[in-house]
Amino acid sequence: MQVNFTRTIEQILGIKPMNQNDLVASPLSEIFIDNPPLNNFLPWTHIPNDVPLCLGVSGYTDPSGNTCAASTFCASTKANSPASKAMQAAWLSEKAAIFAGKYQKPDSEDIDTVSHYDWYEATGFTVPFPGEKTVRPPSDFKHAAPAKADEDDD
Repeated sequence: MQVNFTRTIEQILGIKPMNQNDLVASPLSEIFIDNPPLNNFLPWTHIPNDVPLCLGVSGYTDPSGNTCAASTFCASTKANSPASKAMQAAWLSEKAAIFAGKYQKPDSEDIDTVSHYDWYEATGFTVPFPGEKTVRPPSDFKHAAPAKADEDDD
């Protein structure tokens, strides 16, 4: 489908196909019509976003004037509670320890710990991991990284 878009753009601009794939692609001429439906030009209704614009962005100020710190779920007041802030601080500290010097080594840490961290960060450290009843602190996860031979190509 992507090559069809390229072919269409080439035809609109009046240039020759750049390669054989473009040459044999079907142009998307059916998406262009002379008399579009009038409904296409009616006013639209704005629907507010469900995900805060500042999610995970440090120093962002949303249109309501809320300034967000990195890795915060700014739309949730529950996420700004002292308990969730303490949980966030504990998990961010654990993240630093987990990945210290290992960013370039895939699968070098316990998948359960990393999965929980990813879930908690995405949900503002307030929503329990699926199948669990509470948000667990990082101290609950003391699993060793999977042991396997180094399979790096270098």
